[in-house]
Amino acid sequence: MVTYTPWNSDHENIDQTSPRVTVFAKTFKTKGKAIKICSSGEQESNNLSAYEVETDTEGGVKKRKKYQVLADEYRVNRMMRDKDFKLGRTHLYNFKDTLGDWDERSTKLLIQLVQKYPKSHFLLSTKAERRLGHWEFIHEEMETAGYTFTVLQLRMRWREVLQKYRWTVDYNDSHIIKKKCEYFDEMNELFGNWDEESTQCLLKQMQQMKAENSYKKVIRIGYAGWERMTTILNAEGYRFSIEQVESRWRNMVTLFKTMVDHNALPNVEPRTVGYKDDLEKLVNYVPKRRQIYEKAKGRSVKMERFPTNGIRLLLQAYKHYLSLFLDSRTRNSVVWDKIKQKLKVEGYNYTTLRLKDILNGIIKGYEKSQLHNSLPGAIRRDVSYYRELSEIFDAHGRWPHIQSSRTLEMRNRRKFRLRLQASQQLWSSEESRALLLVYPDVLEAHVNQSANHQCSDLWLQVAKAYAATGCYKRDVPEVAVHIGLLRLGYSQDNLFPFREEMQKVKDTEEAVCYSPAVSKFIGDAEIVYWSHSATEYLLDFYLEHLGSTSSRPRKAEVFDRVLADMQTLGFK
Repeated sequence: MVTYTPWNSDHENIDQTSPRVTVFAKTFKTKGKAIKICSSGEQESNNLSAYEVETDTEGGVKKRKKYQVLADEYRVNRMMRDKDFKLGRTHLYNFKDTLGDWDERSTKLLIQLVQKYPKSHFLLSTKAERRLGHWEFIHEEMETAGYTFTVLQLRMRWREVLQKYRWTVDYNDSHIIKKKCEYFDEMNELFGNWDEESTQCLLKQMQQMKAENSYKKVIRIGYAGWERMTTILNAEGYRFSIEQVESRWRNMVTLFKTMVDHNALPNVEPRTVGYKDDLEKLVNYVPKRRQIYEKAKGRSVKMERFPTNGIRLLLQAYKHYLSLFLDSRTRNSVVWDKIKQKLKVEGYNYTTLRLKDILNGIIKGYEKSQLHNSLPGAIRRDVSYYRELSEIFDAHGRWPHIQSSRTLEMRNRRKFRLRLQASQQLWSSEESRALLLVYPDVLEAHVNQSANHQCSDLWLQVAKAYAATGCYKRDVPEVAVHIGLLRLGYSQDNLFPFREEMQKVKDTEEAVCYSPAVSKFIGDAEIVYWSHSATEYLLDFYLEHLGSTSSRPRKAEVFDRVLADMQTLGFK
């Protein structure tokens, strides 16, 4: 195991000022022996710093392992955003905030670049070749086109599009009536238009390959093997490239393994995929995800699930008793008892609390998919029982078993309002002023450097400039939300402490003809902006009038006096 010790200043031969190679202020030790650093600045061409580690095995045999440390610039490019501005796990922000501002034009350009650099996803010619270098080429061309996505944002978007396309093709393999998904035509041109005859020809070649290598425990098809199969398919009249042949087989195997993993779970409805019988003969796969997960956790994991048929019966019973849920004279507990008895007759004996948790979990997944699908540039996402839940929600505008009348739109507005309130309470006056001072310069530089303005990149640069002032570091969404809050305060007819700074912001946005939107972070929610000075006046006046008389005054009288004093100071 590798442990860390403080950096030894004797290593003066390392160029610590090189912009392309970052030498970390740490050395490594394994069982008392320090690591020998074998290269530093000479790794500039591939952005890597290599270290050789000497380890002692139990038998006394020494082995050398090479650890490659990515340089700072190279490592940051692989991440979702900047290494110092990661989005914290909080209920106020969702994962979509970190994926970048994708639209149809940028997604189609990404698909075209994957076609231009096929080794970013398709078959590699040698084992030593790595895909990341090809994604770097795609990243450079996207930057040339004016998009500032990181490599990881590009790969996540590609994965999202590919996953949707993969399941759509599987649906078409087993249904007469075909369907399409987002960017289906572009992806079909890239992966090839496979029909039943061509797929059966490929499966036949795989069966022949397995028969020829039956003595091997693991069959690995190299580049030459895929080339031979492609030649045979072309001779049969199917015009596919070697990359399309290999990707077709890989997609089928991926879906087959997903099906096997799903069907291995207890109490689930069995799932099937296209060409299941042929794949069962060709792919020898045993689901091991549970064992791997338990090994990582160091304990056994209970994977009891509510039966899939039970969920369907639960929804049917729920729809049957909707009128009782809507009847104000009937208590909800009585209705849940009826649902419990109805499921008990069918053989599902669960408590009402368990049934409520199951239904609320299904509803939560439905609402998450609704929010995801409403975001611009999102690949449509469906969940189980989507149609049944949509019928219930569309008919009543809410969930009948929930007494609160808040709709999904109202809950989203409340989440945005909570963001604004948290931003108002957690930022000091000095921090707000520092943010407004750095924002105009960053905005002007961002607009001059890029023709296609990406809001996510702008907020990242603002967050970096703000942290450089010495203030408490803020995440990118926090910066965007606070800018939106200050805009609200400036537009309201009230005393605003940063009027001069905000006027400069407005003038800069008008001069560059660009005002970045923050609606993704705050929606259309609005709150009354309270500055710190206004809050202090409110507390002082409240305490003053509360103890001004010997008798305890009524709360309404106290706030009437506080309101009069606040209006005297100019607050409305």
